[in-house]
Amino acid sequence: MRFLKIFSFVLVLFSFSFSQQRGIGLRESGRVELKSFYRESWAVLIGINNYIKAPKLRYAVRDVEEFMEVLVNYYGFKRENIIKLIDREATRENIMRAFERIRSVADKDDRVLIFFAGHGITVTLPDGREKGYILPVDGSQDELITSAISTDQLNEISQLIRAKHLLFIMDACYGGLIFARAQPISPTALDYLEIISTRRARKALTAGGRDQTVFDTGPGGHSVFTYYLIDGLKNGSADLNRDGMITSGELNEYVAPRVTAESNRAQTPEYGILAGDMGGDFVFIPVGAIVKMFDVSIESEPSGADVKINGQAYGKTPLNLRLEPGRYNIEISKQDYETFIDVFEVGESFDNSFHYRLEPALVSIYIKSEPGFADVYIDGTKAGTTPSYFKVRKGEHDVIVMKQGYSELRRKIFVYSDTTISVNLEKLLATVFIKSSVPDADVVIKDKEYGTSKAFKMEGDELKIELPFGAYTINVSKEKYVSVEKSLDINSAS
Repeated sequence: MRFLKIFSFVLVLFSFSFSQQRGIGLRESGRVELKSFYRESWAVLIGINNYIKAPKLRYAVRDVEEFMEVLVNYYGFKRENIIKLIDREATRENIMRAFERIRSVADKDDRVLIFFAGHGITVTLPDGREKGYILPVDGSQDELITSAISTDQLNEISQLIRAKHLLFIMDACYGGLIFARAQPISPTALDYLEIISTRRARKALTAGGRDQTVFDTGPGGHSVFTYYLIDGLKNGSADLNRDGMITSGELNEYVAPRVTAESNRAQTPEYGILAGDMGGDFVFIPVGAIVKMFDVSIESEPSGADVKINGQAYGKTPLNLRLEPGRYNIEISKQDYETFIDVFEVGESFDNSFHYRLEPALVSIYIKSEPGFADVYIDGTKAGTTPSYFKVRKGEHDVIVMKQGYSELRRKIFVYSDTTISVNLEKLLATVFIKSSVPDADVVIKDKEYGTSKAFKMEGDELKIELPFGAYTINVSKEKYVSVEKSLDINSAS
């Protein structure tokens, strides 16, 4: 059995009396997302078998070693965030340095667990009140002020730590608690998970009452208390409501009756709320049960687009939401714009801000002309030649179809679906005036006779011929005269 003298901690926490045994407290303060609970988890684990000035214990060190493995392997505590002090490491100076370290690193969205397996001592003050101490490896009951750590000091440390939830677990003799506050919130209360995860918690669980010694030996090579503590956490048996997590309240409800029965009622664990508690609770979250959520921002140009993620509608851009890490299929749609489909990834190493530019919805215009191979201009830009399909935005467009030698077609069109446009281009004609040095010369163009020319001196009486745009050779001839040929290129600049 672990004992020195009657051990009863009196923590003055706003009229709160804290009687202690084997363990210290865990505290958390702040506000965290319901699905993430904690930013970081910290622990100070102290186990002492080989006391220098007090009776030796058998299983305190082993209790700490296995409890640490349960925290790391089952509940996601990082080894580097756990300060373990066993036997000669657990001096008063080192314990206080560990508390100072936790004070400096624990933030407002963290949890802290302090576990003490060793001797606890209670002394009676002259006025009849009791004062509790935990005994470091170099501590002496004859030099408590200089070698032990009082519950008053633990209270000060608890108030200095910024963490949201703090839990003391004490496995030491005579460590019962006297609580001056209300009972924890019932798990059946409305918004129970949100309340316990976001509100401040100051809880303590001890191996026995203030007038009880506790057993150092028990099943499995542990103290009776720590055996059932580890059993409830390791096997998930303490998850009494089967919601996938274990609160400190559930842990007490699992451990207390089993320890009481195993010890034949000689040892009764106690659990209570310390001053400063605001209705939260320390939560043991199994590895993989809670996934960290990330803030995700989704914007589009233009805004007001509908967003679907993995087929589920989330609203319109700009959109801010929280997602678990992983890959997601996203669909962004807006009237008169092409639907954008993509895959994005959320996680620690990603920006998690996404901006999408939506392209206007396009419709197809099929333009054909007679004759073909005419140039097509859409909104002032050459788009190709007929016959062809052209992709354009829905709405109003200016279309020009032109071909050399033909009249230009200009048309304003309104398209909201696939459309076909047929164009007949008319030939452009030029008037050619022909005179000759002698009258009545025959005029032949491309083997076609166009009549006879007039003499230069006959003003206003030239031979008039209408020809389409193009290249021509004009032959003028008359008997007894030398024939004359001239080339003519008729175009818009002629």
